[in-house]
Amino acid sequence: ASLLGLESVNSASEIADRMGMPQLEVRPFEIAGAAGPAGFGASEVHAFEVRLRDAMARFDFVDVMSAGEDGSTRQCRGNPPRSVFSLTGLAEAHQGGTFSLLVRLTDRCGGTIIWSTAFEDLRRGAELPASEYRVVRDIASAVMQSYGVLPTRARAQARADAPGSGFGCIAQSFAVLRGEDSTTAAQARGCLDQWVTRDNGFGTLHAVRAMLLLDEAQRSSDRPLDPAMLDEMQREAELATDLSPNSAYSAKVLASVEFFRGERDAALAAADRALALNPLDYDVAATVGTIMIGLGKPEQGEAVLAFARGHGAARSPMQDVYLAIAAFMREDEIAATGLVSTLQAHPSAQGRIALALTLHALGRLEEERGVVALLARETPGGAAGVSRLVHHLLPIPDSYDRVMGALEAAGLPQLADASRG
Repeated sequence: ASLLGLESVNSASEIADRMGMPQLEVRPFEIAGAAGPAGFGASEVHAFEVRLRDAMARFDFVDVMSAGEDGSTRQCRGNPPRSVFSLTGLAEAHQGGTFSLLVRLTDRCGGTIIWSTAFEDLRRGAELPASEYRVVRDIASAVMQSYGVLPTRARAQARADAPGSGFGCIAQSFAVLRGEDSTTAAQARGCLDQWVTRDNGFGTLHAVRAMLLLDEAQRSSDRPLDPAMLDEMQREAELATDLSPNSAYSAKVLASVEFFRGERDAALAAADRALALNPLDYDVAATVGTIMIGLGKPEQGEAVLAFARGHGAARSPMQDVYLAIAAFMREDEIAATGLVSTLQAHPSAQGRIALALTLHALGRLEEERGVVALLARETPGGAAGVSRLVHHLLPIPDSYDRVMGALEAAGLPQLADASRG
């Protein structure tokens, strides 16, 4: 699997074991009843199994076992305990050149089936590759995305049963990044730091650590960013990709960091690499879409983001912010109209910036001025704080200048002065 940095001395499975990473076994698929109609048999079913195992192995934070390896429930009670899952398939051929496939995901530690689905009207022969793609894509969307069935369950189990494990620290960090509980960024970083000190070769730990630093930087508006923090964030992101060259998550984090620092070409290169490493990781694709919008490519970015969300990417308020920026840049009143009610539910400063831009695109200037007044009054740092947040969202001068021009035309400096008075 691409989940870990492959050290020269230790194998990926050894690293996964020490980290307490969840384990997934893709078992040989079975055929119901007899061999079925002529021409249908084990080779076609095996092709699905191989394609699926290879696709699952591209995802981060899961140890996908090689063909022939058996998952062991002993890992459930190991030190640290690990989540253990198995994916099984049962194929049944039908007349007319089609077959069906029943797929199940089982939590072997709990002994329960946690997800299942059935695919009908799959095609054989020359159309078999298209059937394979459909099956792999749909399973990846439901099971393997960062908030799919398997990672969500594994993170919950790690936080409950092994919070101090490497994967437990990653689970805490994901909770912080999503605002899911009271765990603080400092606590999550402290957990990661202990593991980094103990063993510096876990590439994804460095990527998650860089992401926590980036999240903190993106929220800061009351003062200029600490250059030492920015340098640390860059080092962590680069080290992650060095240690985990096949990790789409690490490449995505590097793209996000390069974008935040205004390194246009480096951000696009890392984003392209992240997409190539795992085309089925739609959460990665969603991030790439927001980066494209931020780099002044609203049409491309909006298309990539919409595609990712349509295939199971976890939705976030920040994605809505960038969709609003894209609608503003393209002067798309239809898109802007569809975002107003969503953005009104986002009380963050970034959400209010986006809401002001959608209202501007719609010509609702009095309402825009009201939102800008709220921004000026409640954003730490006033007008300068708003400017910093816009720069965090849009580090490329052309895009930044255009957005700040709209906010200033709505009275940002004067409203900020009035709020201080």
